[in-house]
Amino acid sequence: FERIYNHFGLPLNGACVNGLHEIGGGSPIVWRDYKTFLERTPEDVLVKLLNVRHAVTWRGAMTTPAGVEIPWFLLARGSFEGKDASTYRLDWTPKDTRGAWVAPAVNTGSDDETYRVMAQPGFDPFAQVLTPSSYILDSDQGGGSVAVEGKAAGYAKIAVNVTGGAVVAVSEAYHPNWVALVDGRPVRPIRVYGALLGVPVSAGASTIELSYRPLELYVGAAITALTVLIVLALLLRDRARAAHSAM
Repeated sequence: FERIYNHFGLPLNGACVNGLHEIGGGSPIVWRDYKTFLERTPEDVLVKLLNVRHAVTWRGAMTTPAGVEIPWFLLARGSFEGKDASTYRLDWTPKDTRGAWVAPAVNTGSDDETYRVMAQPGFDPFAQVLTPSSYILDSDQGGGSVAVEGKAAGYAKIAVNVTGGAVVAVSEAYHPNWVALVDGRPVRPIRVYGALLGVPVSAGASTIELSYRPLELYVGAAITALTVLIVLALLLRDRARAAHSAM
């Protein structure tokens, strides 16, 4: 889940083509909620929610527009398009975050309320999970521990142990195509922090498996296969008619 923030210090998609996980890219097609998340989330909160550990930027330090300095260590200096560019290691805490966590509090609200809360000075995303108003909270929300056991493109396996019903936040962009299994049982993921992935779990130890299943691709493949079968059937029919006419 560790990512890099390309803040005008690399070509568009420059990190991705080199096997690095960056928080944005050069495509004009962006999931709306995630685009809003990138635009409205304060930078010092955004790097924590997306587990950003490195940044390549034209800036001389990692100071946000609001004047908050993200702890950083200079790794290298260079140039990009004729301007100075620096590579920083971001040293915000906790340093052992692995892209999934459970907070002792879960609060609901509209998306506007979510972004207002995240914009408050000193907001700690690891102290509370923010969910949409439509999510019904359990009465026994509790904290606990989370460990990422496996991670691949479109897949994650996470071990959880919580003291009460809770929401596990995962540093992945929410999309309806995500499917969650908790101890083998399907659980509907929810949207947290405006655009990220959350999975409700019950008290105790459990294992979450997340899989991204592109339903549109499956539907398109099914339509394509059906079209091919129809075309083949029509060709066979026409060939049979031609053979019958020639007799």
